[in-house]
Amino acid sequence: MFWGIALLGLTAGAYLLNTLPKGQPFDLFSSGIIILCNIAIFLKVGAGLFSIFIAMAILRIPEVDNKENR
Repeated sequence: MFWGIALLGLTAGAYLLNTLPKGQPFDLFSSGIIILCNIAIFLKVGAGLFSIFIAMAILRIPEVDNKENR
């Protein structure tokens, strides 16, 4: 998604060029593509953390009961 936003700006003339119109101050979408880039980064980081969590859940080491060893 981030690369798509960056390449969309490239088609307009420059890499990561703001292709969205500017809005009113203090409006959510007045920043142009910044909010879209932040959403894309949020999704990437969330997917990475989720994959780490799943890997740790699948590969966990079973605990050894100390009472059986005595």
